[in-house]
Amino acid sequence: MAQQGSLTIDLSKIQQLEKKIADLTKQNDTLVSEVKQVQQQLEQARLEAKESNYLKMKANESKTKLAEKESDIQKLTQDHIASIGKLHHVIEQLKGEKELLVQTQQQQASSSSKDVMEIKQHAAAAQAETSALQKQLSELTQQLSAAQQDVREKEKQYQEFSESVAKLQATIEREQHGHTSEIRVLRNSMVQKQQDHEKELALLQIQLDDAKREMVEKERRTESVGVLQDTLDRQSKFIKDLEDKNKAIQAKLTDAEERETSALREVKQQDQNLSDLTKKLASAVAALEAKETQAGILNEKVRVQLDQMSSLESKSSTWLRQEEEYKRDKSVTERERWNLTNELRDKSDEVQKLQSYIRKQHEEQLAVASTLQMEVQELQSQIKMLKVQELARLEKQNEQISRENDRLNERIAMQDKALRQHKQELEMASNHTHQLQVEVENWKRKEQQQKAQKDMYAHEKAALEKHLANLEAEHSSYKNEKRLEVEKITFRMRELESQIAQKDYEILRIEERFTKAEAWRLKEARRVEERDGQLLDAKEELAQLKNRNVEAENNVVIQELRREREQFQHRITQLTQQLDDEKVARQVSGQKFHDELDMMQKGLEWQLPQLAAACVNRSSEEWVRKCHQVVKALRDDFNMKALTERNELMTQIKHIEDVRDHVEQKYKNMMAECDFLRKEVHRVEDNNKVLLDQLHTIRYDESVSSFMGTC
Repeated sequence: MAQQGSLTIDLSKIQQLEKKIADLTKQNDTLVSEVKQVQQQLEQARLEAKESNYLKMKANESKTKLAEKESDIQKLTQDHIASIGKLHHVIEQLKGEKELLVQTQQQQASSSSKDVMEIKQHAAAAQAETSALQKQLSELTQQLSAAQQDVREKEKQYQEFSESVAKLQATIEREQHGHTSEIRVLRNSMVQKQQDHEKELALLQIQLDDAKREMVEKERRTESVGVLQDTLDRQSKFIKDLEDKNKAIQAKLTDAEERETSALREVKQQDQNLSDLTKKLASAVAALEAKETQAGILNEKVRVQLDQMSSLESKSSTWLRQEEEYKRDKSVTERERWNLTNELRDKSDEVQKLQSYIRKQHEEQLAVASTLQMEVQELQSQIKMLKVQELARLEKQNEQISRENDRLNERIAMQDKALRQHKQELEMASNHTHQLQVEVENWKRKEQQQKAQKDMYAHEKAALEKHLANLEAEHSSYKNEKRLEVEKITFRMRELESQIAQKDYEILRIEERFTKAEAWRLKEARRVEERDGQLLDAKEELAQLKNRNVEAENNVVIQELRREREQFQHRITQLTQQLDDEKVARQVSGQKFHDELDMMQKGLEWQLPQLAAACVNRSSEEWVRKCHQVVKALRDDFNMKALTERNELMTQIKHIEDVRDHVEQKYKNMMAECDFLRKEVHRVEDNNKVLLDQLHTIRYDESVSSFMGTC
């Protein structure tokens, strides 16, 4: 008796321990489910945050790009308009200068053609050189604008790249901080749970026998280690993704460095081009100086001509003195040379003419010399003005280009510094990620040391729950498919009913038209019968025969259409009744299925403690075998039910589709028959019109004949 009492006490203790074990397993399952839900919520929140950040970044980038493009377009248009205005102004100035030069050359053509030709040649050469310089300057400005645009684009790309790098680093740091905090919280919670479970399991191990120690150890190990493994795997994948992103960022950095080197090369080439242009400007200045020397030579020639004029004047003065002496001698020798007086008078007249001519030439030469001096001075002033303007403009352009180059060099230096800083920060981040990976791997190893295989009960239970969930999902999907098919069928039936109603209305209209035509035709026939004689009687007989044939044909067709309409309506009512019956049957089957599921779940819930007690008393192999048998039986039952329901649904769907095709074919036939009836009605109306025309002609002939008879 004492042994039996001890056995009962032991059994009661074992049952209490088993209840505690079941409670602990339930708590473990609830904790695992809660951890999974928390992880899913975290993943969803991360995905939503990533998507929102990505969309915000894209929107901001698109806005900045649009604003930059609009500003660039405005600047380009303004620069283009300004350059066009400057070119027009320069062209007008050159045209004015050309006109002035042409006028001056035309004025000087009468006096000094050779000098004018030389001046024209020099002016043309100067204009060609100025045009060449202007072309070179325009090309340089275009090159500079293109280089500036390239530099701006590269600066924009670098800014975008730096912003993306900063955002990626911020997201990486946030995610790393979040992961570390989550890992710490999970570690603390798991440590606390492990301590609690270890205490409880230690008490249970003292009470249980050696045979149940394995069960206690397995249940102790049924913690959320698998969940943690999944989280660690996800974190490792995330870290790998971050490493890939870092590699991509480094590749982008190398590309940016290569672009910067190419930009520096282009800047160097532009500097070389500027040096070449400065050399060309120096050569142009030398050419202008040579032109100034040529102008000095021309001035010297003018001075030589003036000296020649002065020598001619001196000669004329000496000749006047000689003439005076000759007059004195003449006064002395008048008497002796009386015969030569007439000749002397003639010579004196000629001398006076020569003197007047010489004076005129002297005055003309002075005027020409003064005009030449004025023109030379004007040309020199114009050359100096052009030289000063071009030099000032070129100096300003050189200063602007040098300033822009200095600014670009400073920006490139700042960008190099920023790139170096970003590289250092990326290296620090990669080192930090590597450290985190090392810590995670160590933690994995520590956790793997504490891990063990889960219990078979939890596996089987999870498998059953998954199977039940799959069956419920399949059942819900089948329900949705059935509902959609029923809705489609009802919608199609409504369409067919509306089309049938339209056709009925058209048939009624056709019948009304036919009756109206018949009434009108009968009225006309009566009138013709009253007025006409034998000819009209014969025509009425022919018309009646034709009408009888048409009426018989039309009545037969209308009766057939009405019969088919009644058949269609009867078929539609049958189909609607079948659909209602199917809906009711589906609802009943769904309720039965839910009831069966509830009964199965309740049976399983009732069987689980019995099976656990049997497992305690018997070996684990028999328990596993029975569980497998129960699972197989349930699986086979559910599969058979699902297959039967699916086959029934497929057959019903095929039957409904066949009925729909048949109805559509009937509808097409009805449409064709309606078209035929319309054509027949139109033909009858045409015949009536022909008959009316004939009646009118007959009446007109009769009226004419009666009028002729009266006459």
